[in-house]
Amino acid sequence: MEEDEPVQNPFPDKIVKVGKSYKSKYGSSLVTVDLSACVPDDELGDPLTNQWFFIGPNRKVSYVGRGLRLVDTGDYDKDGKSEVVFLIDSYNRGGYELFYDNFKKHVTFEFNYH
Repeated sequence: MEEDEPVQNPFPDKIVKVGKSYKSKYGSSLVTVDLSACVPDDELGDPLTNQWFFIGPNRKVSYVGRGLRLVDTGDYDKDGKSEVVFLIDSYNRGGYELFYDNFKKHVTFEFNYH
């Protein structure tokens, strides 16, 4: 399983905790979700924390990734749409990830510590 691949396991509502969320004036949202559970085949037993999701104005939900910290949003290329920059902060991974075109596209600058 890829580290940033979404988990397709059904979890009971009681272990799902919505964290920080941000909403644009156009109706889109960025939301973090923490689960007090882990992927069944995860040898380390790490909980599924800091999962980011983008919810478009049409209410379609897209998985963004995990192990990310929101750095900034802005219309950097002056096209009238916001771009979003995340810091990659997870085990043996660092760098930045830029999402644009309503989270349909992204570019990553990434490095490993080991």
